[in-house]
Amino acid sequence: MEALLNQSSPPDVVLLDDAFQHRYVKPGLSIMVMDYHRPLWKDTCLPAGNLRESASGINRADLIIINKCPPHLKRETAHELSRRLRLKNKQPVFFTSIEYDDPVALANGPSGLSFTQILQQTKSPFIAIAGIGNPIPFFESLERFHVPFKTRTFKDHHAYTSDDLELMAGCNGPSRKCEPRLLPQKRMLFGCETRLE
Repeated sequence: MEALLNQSSPPDVVLLDDAFQHRYVKPGLSIMVMDYHRPLWKDTCLPAGNLRESASGINRADLIIINKCPPHLKRETAHELSRRLRLKNKQPVFFTSIEYDDPVALANGPSGLSFTQILQQTKSPFIAIAGIGNPIPFFESLERFHVPFKTRTFKDHHAYTSDDLELMAGCNGPSRKCEPRLLPQKRMLFGCETRLE
């Protein structure tokens, strides 16, 4: 942070991810993001749970975003979620949902065909691979294709092995048979840049 601010042309804004617990950094605006499927009141601090600090730390936030909400969240549900946060400073609470676009074939697919068309042609199940904090919404979004699929989940910040990369590349096992793979966009670039000999 110090190096950034000491540049001859320092940035006007520095946006940090996962910096809420870094007390050395004095933010101009703190945004706390909570997963709809993993509310604070159902979690505990590490190592027993996933929280990096007590849930009361939410009161340092200037605003709260509850993400991965159902697309048609009812007003009553939103009010109940806000109430359960027990905010002392009456911070604003925003609710967001995710709308996934149709997947895009990046390699080895017939050009110009949509993912749905490729599935209809191959008539084979695919494997959905996720290495994100909460893969449930991603996997749920795939049910709309009405095609059987297997899932493979890696922990967020997983240290990938060569076997993992082979799985993502779609060619694993003794037959080296390639099957369709689907990764969320957050990991797509990593998976597609993998080159296996």
